[in-house]
Amino acid sequence: MAEADSFRVTYHEPGDASGSAAGVLSIDTNQHITITSAEPEFASRLELAASSLNKSGAFLVKAKPPADAEPLSLHKRRVPREAPEARDAVIELLRKQYGLVLTANA
Repeated sequence: MAEADSFRVTYHEPGDASGSAAGVLSIDTNQHITITSAEPEFASRLELAASSLNKSGAFLVKAKPPADAEPLSLHKRRVPREAPEARDAVIELLRKQYGLVLTANA
């Protein structure tokens, strides 16, 4: 089994700066998410996020548009699970798609 880093998870509704404790999860070196604990009201959100991201072979993240792109156009790039920036991509997707903010456990 790959070594994993542990994170405290806080759920932030849009516009909510304070957030609510949602649980604890770990992310292994292959960027697979395991839920260590979940507050009951956030268990399904954590399960959905983990399931969705764990089955993906790569992650789509926001990218800088090429010089010839249409103004205000959105661009994404594919980050393979084994890429050096994949951990950052997983953490960012958890925040943007699910409202889950991760803080590393000491």
